[in-house]
Amino acid sequence: MKKNSDGTYTVHFNCGKDALNNISSTDRDYNYIVRTYGASDMVKSGEWNPVKPTVVLKKQ
Repeated sequence: MKKNSDGTYTVHFNCGKDALNNISSTDRDYNYIVRTYGASDMVKSGEWNPVKPTVVLKKQ
């Protein structure tokens, strides 16, 4: 995975081999899971949310 300059990561799902950190589901349904190790109090309390609402466009 390639990290962004601000320390975050951008992950693309099914956006082609040229997309940054692309993950292909080979046209199958998929789920997204985040696991944290040595989690901080912010993570344990549910205050931290790694997912921001994103508009997803399916390629035709």
